[in-house]
Amino acid sequence: MPFTRPTLAELATRTRADMESRLGGDPFLPRSFEYILARTLAGLAHGQHGHIGWAAKQIVPGRHCDDDTILEWAGLFLDPPRKAATVAVGPAVTFTGTDTTVIPAGTQVQLSDGTTFTVDADGTITGGSATVAITAEEAGAQGNAAAGAKVSLSSPIIGVDSEGVADEDIAGGADLESIADVFARLALRLSKPPRAGGDGDFVRWMLDTPAVAVVKAWEWPKYNGPGTVRIAFLTDSGIPSAAEADAVLAYVVSKAPTFMLSVDMTVPADVPLVLSIQLSPNTAAVRAAVLAEIEDLIDREAIPDGVLPLSHIKEAISTATGEEDHALVSPVADVDPGVGNILTFDAGSVSFSTL
Repeated sequence: MPFTRPTLAELATRTRADMESRLGGDPFLPRSFEYILARTLAGLAHGQHGHIGWAAKQIVPGRHCDDDTILEWAGLFLDPPRKAATVAVGPAVTFTGTDTTVIPAGTQVQLSDGTTFTVDADGTITGGSATVAITAEEAGAQGNAAAGAKVSLSSPIIGVDSEGVADEDIAGGADLESIADVFARLALRLSKPPRAGGDGDFVRWMLDTPAVAVVKAWEWPKYNGPGTVRIAFLTDSGIPSAAEADAVLAYVVSKAPTFMLSVDMTVPADVPLVLSIQLSPNTAAVRAAVLAEIEDLIDREAIPDGVLPLSHIKEAISTATGEEDHALVSPVADVDPGVGNILTFDAGSVSFSTL
C-alpha cells in the first residue's frame, strides 16, 4: 500500500489531539503556549516528511531526480558521465588580398551572427589568397557553419580583403550535454547493460561519443556476416558531417570487442518526403497542423533504408487538428528512400490543394 504524506494541517491536528489527551481540558486557545507548541512540532514533522519524500525520489534514478543526483548516477555508469561543450573548428577559410601580406595567428574573425574565432597559425597571401584554420573562441554548437559561410575580419588588415569564405564545414562545436540527454543515455545503459558487442551496445557507444551531439543511432548486427556490424546516426542538426562520422566511428571502434571483423559507418543521404494532399478545410491552420503531424511521423519512424508505409502517412494527416477530410494524391504506395538514404521532413516538399 502506498504511503500518503500527511498535510501540515493533519499533522497539527494529530499533535493537538495527542497533547490534549495528556493535558486534559481545552488548552488550545489560538495564542496559548500549548497551541503554539503543537503547531511548531507539526511544522517540524512536516519538514521531515518532505525531506524523506525528496530522499526517496533519489534512491532510483528517474526523471524526478535532481540534476546532481542524475549526474552522480551517470558518474557510476556512463563514460563520459556528461559530454562537455566543445569548440568548432574551421580547417580551411580562404581570404584574398595582396601577395606577401600576412594574416597573423590569433587574428580574430567572425561569422555573420557575431560568433568569433581566432586564426590558428600565420597565413601568407600567395597567388592572391591564403587559407587558414580557425577555432571558435567559445565552446558551443553556435560556432558550426556550413561550407560557403562568410567569415569576416573583426579588425581590418591592410592588404587583406575583409571578407573570406569557409571552404569546408566549420564543425565540431557542441553544447554542454543537457541533463535530459544524460538521463536518456543513463536509462539506456541501465535497461540494456553492456553485452560485449551484443544488441544495443553499438547504439549506446554512438550516443556516448564525446564532442558529437548524437541524438539517434542505429545498428545492424552481422550485416556482412558474423563479426560485422553496420552503424548509422543523426546529430541534433540532422545528417552528420564527414568529420562527425569519423569521430563517432573512431570512438565506436575503440569500444568494440577485438573479435569484430568490421564496423561499417553509413552516413545516410537525406531524401525529403514529397507529398501532394487535397485537404478539407484547406486553411492555414489546418495545413500547419498537417505539417506538424507529418514532421512528427518522420521523427518517429524514419530510419536509414526504412520504408514508410502509406497507411501511416494517411493516418498522420487524419489526426491533424481541424482536418475533416483529405485525399493523398501522391505518393500512391509505400515510400522507399533507397539504400543508404533516410526520409526527412521539408515543408516545401508538401503541397496542398482544396478537396
